[in-house]
Amino acid sequence: MDTYKSWGESDILNIKMNSMYNWNKIPIQHRQYLKTFWHTHQRNVDFQLNELQAYQELMEERIQIEETNFIKYTKQFGNEFDIVNNYPNLFRSSFLVQTLALVEYQLREISLRIEIYNHQKFSISDLRGSSDLEKAKTYLKKTIELNFSTLNPEWSFLLNCYKLRNSIVHNQSEYEDESHVSKFVKSQNGLKIKEARQDIKRDKELSSFSIEDRSINDELLAKTKLFFDKIYNYILENNAI
Repeated sequence: MDTYKSWGESDILNIKMNSMYNWNKIPIQHRQYLKTFWHTHQRNVDFQLNELQAYQELMEERIQIEETNFIKYTKQFGNEFDIVNNYPNLFRSSFLVQTLALVEYQLREISLRIEIYNHQKFSISDLRGSSDLEKAKTYLKKTIELNFSTLNPEWSFLLNCYKLRNSIVHNQSEYEDESHVSKFVKSQNGLKIKEARQDIKRDKELSSFSIEDRSINDELLAKTKLFFDKIYNYILENNAI
């Protein structure tokens, strides 16, 4: 049972936010608890991102160490395995997907806490959207008036990476040449465009990409931290709790 519930409905859950809620009516100890909670939540996100970064460092180091063995295995089993290129790409692709899963999870958590503390009558799960990113954007805009344009360039970068994620998860990193994915892939030095193939069923030419180095994941980790820092700062500075 969360601590705030022991305060009673009139203490927290019925206090109105901004024009409807009066932050000054919240008892000082309760205000401090809410601020402490959000600071703790922010530190938890930082901790998880640091864990991901440590794991990335370990695996990238392992990739460098094992490169000689990858070359040996490729010579032994044939180029169709191409371990030298495939293994690093598989790790980096999986890492990108995992990082974005963390982003989605934490945005849902923030939305859930906003729902509870502000006694909202609807939940993020009630909203329609193509992804939890878009649903969280809508939810936080409606409930605490968070303008996501103020979260750029981090927000735009996350959305582009999410398109990469969808291509990896649903299409084995393939995409149509005139898509948003194509434009983003071409803008990233760490992504390599592979030879296109003709999709006979859809009568379209499809390209694919591989992640050739760690640069995009480094940028993703850095921008994810900045993105959440901006959200927590907005919540605390605007008493949107």
